[in-house]
Order: sequence, then C-alpha cells, then structure tokens
Amino acid sequence: MDLRNSFCNPSLQHIFGCDSYGRDFALLLLLGIKKSFFIAILAVLIKTLIAVPLGAIASLQERAGYFILKISDIFMAFPSLILALFFASILPASEYSIVFAICVSGWAPLTRYIKSSTDQIKNSLFLEAAYSTGASHSHVILKHVLPHFLKPLLIQVIYGISSAIFLETSLAFLGLGGPINEISWGHLFTEGRYYLMEHPRIFLIPLIFLTCILYALQVLAHKYTEK
Repeated sequence: MDLRNSFCNPSLQHIFGCDSYGRDFALLLLLGIKKSFFIAILAVLIKTLIAVPLGAIASLQERAGYFILKISDIFMAFPSLILALFFASILPASEYSIVFAICVSGWAPLTRYIKSSTDQIKNSLFLEAAYSTGASHSHVILKHVLPHFLKPLLIQVIYGISSAIFLETSLAFLGLGGPINEISWGHLFTEGRYYLMEHPRIFLIPLIFLTCILYALQVLAHKYTEK
C-alpha cells in the first residue's frame, strides 16, 4: 500500500494502475480470482458430494426419496441468491460461511438432476443383476450408477463453478463476503462504484475479467457437452 500511487494510471510497473489505496490493481485482480475459485470449487465439491448420494437414494429408495424430494422442493421454492443471502447474513463473516451459503442454495437442483438421471437406468438389467447378488445401495451407486452419468455430472460441476463465482461476487459486493480488508472481486466492485465517474477502470476492469471468466466456463461446459 502506497498512498502516493493512489489512482495512478496504468504503466509498465502497474499494468492496470492502482486503486484508491495505491495498491497494484493487477495483483488485486489475481488475489480476487484466487479467492473466488477457491470458494467456488470447494462449494461445488461439497455440494456434489451431498447431492449425488441423495439423488441416487431418492431414485432407488421410494420411501427415503419421498422425504428427500419434499425437502428439496422447499429449498427450490426460494431463489438461490435469496437463500445464499439469508445464510450468509446470519453466519459469521468468513470464506467458509460463503461456502456453506452456496452449498445450501444449490444442493437441491443438483439432487433433482441426479435423481432424474438415476431414474433412467434404475430398471436396467445390470442394476437388477447387481441387487440379485446382494449388493448394497452404496455399492450399486458407486460401481454402477455413478459411471453412467459421470460426464453429465462434470458438465453440471462446471456450470456450478460459474454460478458459485457469481454468487460469491454478489455476496461480497453486498458486504456479506467476509471481512472488508480481505481482497475479493465483490469488494473491488464495491470500491469501484464510488469512483465510477472519476476512475471508471476501477469498476470496469474487474467487470470485464469476471465476464470473461464466466463466459469461458460456459464455453468449456458447452464444448464438453458436444463431445
């Protein structure tokens, strides 16, 4: 931090210039990317580990599936951003609170997707053969069900990372993304809006980077779908 470099223009030393505190803006962007991807990947990983067994059980076990689907219906009745806002606001400000908020807001749709995918194969002969040998539900899910929708699941994971980055940025922009002294894209947007007229690059550069990354993830998922 060097206040003498406050709002300095882009140069060879500072590619994107400096912010209001004289911090190198390129470094702030990299730190923001690192934090956003850490939160997004961790949240999607946990959400997937929860949704896959729940979705498969909801398809293979009628009684348990009834309760799982009813609970997921309740969560899906609320927009994901509203749910994430609620849980992020009542939990202590930290990265892991944001991870929890993203998981809670996104597990239900993924569970429904896994349930629907499992429904397509649950009456298959190879599953009946597996059950006839005395295989447990966990064995059937891991050895026979999961491999059949692994590729579609990976596509959903990519879309989930994109959505989680957007949610994390939105929560941070609203002041719910952790301590204000921690670098995140949402905090960069918060600072940039105050200087939008005098120094628009403070707001526009993070916006361009965020848009490019989200677009790249969408293209990656789309290309993987076509394979």
